[in-house]
Amino acid sequence: MNRVEVMLGLAACALAATIACESAARADEHSDDAKGRRKASPEMIAKGQSMYKITCAPCHGEGGKGDGPAGKIFKPHPQDHTDAAYMDTITDEDMAKTIQMGGALKGKPSMPSHPAIRGEEMQALIAFVRTLSHPVK
Repeated sequence: MNRVEVMLGLAACALAATIACESAARADEHSDDAKGRRKASPEMIAKGQSMYKITCAPCHGEGGKGDGPAGKIFKPHPQDHTDAAYMDTITDEDMAKTIQMGGALKGKPSMPSHPAIRGEEMQALIAFVRTLSHPVK
């Protein structure tokens, strides 16, 4: 092997080690709970709460009970996000699909779709919705 190949090999090893360490740090930061749901930082939950107030509260209510001013006219009524027994049956993936594609997926055709909510914004919104049925201690 010549000197260039050795240097490239060392650089590749250093890069791989850096990526592995970064991935491990992110995994700890966003590790899953016993139900496979992401744990969220207080900042992420706060971001989700501000999104919820704008996007969801008009129908689901500020406290998530399904009693928002706009939701009162819908049949069926908006979902009560404080109902832990029901909310525990929904995966984060299902919740994301319902938010993005609308409530028709779950028999709630009045819920509009929100296809622009994705990625970290979706994770934040879901994290906040989870606190409505399981308040953060």
